[in-house]
Amino acid sequence: MSEFPHFRVYSKLLLIFIVSASLIWGYKGYRSGRSDYKDPLETKLAVGDIDGWSITHFSQYALIGYICPYTGIIRTAFLVAVAWESFEFYLEHTINDSWWYAKVSDLAMNGIGLGAGYALSKGKRR
Repeated sequence: MSEFPHFRVYSKLLLIFIVSASLIWGYKGYRSGRSDYKDPLETKLAVGDIDGWSITHFSQYALIGYICPYTGIIRTAFLVAVAWESFEFYLEHTINDSWWYAKVSDLAMNGIGLGAGYALSKGKRR
């Protein structure tokens, strides 16, 4: 394991993604079982399609940028973000489930979050 650079940091990244995916699937299950449930994360917050889900994207990726402040890992995290949004796009257009909706703004929020977390981690080390 010592031959794999940043093994512990990649392990943290994997853990963050596993916890996030588990929370999302759990929330989907909770929400889909209640037809009268209004998702508070769908509340529009700003211009365009920025909503509560956008804040969760920013927060998750800021955490990643802060905990895993290495260029290669940040690139990996962003590639995972692109893969996730592609997965959402596929589900949105193949199974016609309104729960899944891919937004370009989510990728922007992920990138801004990564940058903010990375900057905070660098400021902490001074």
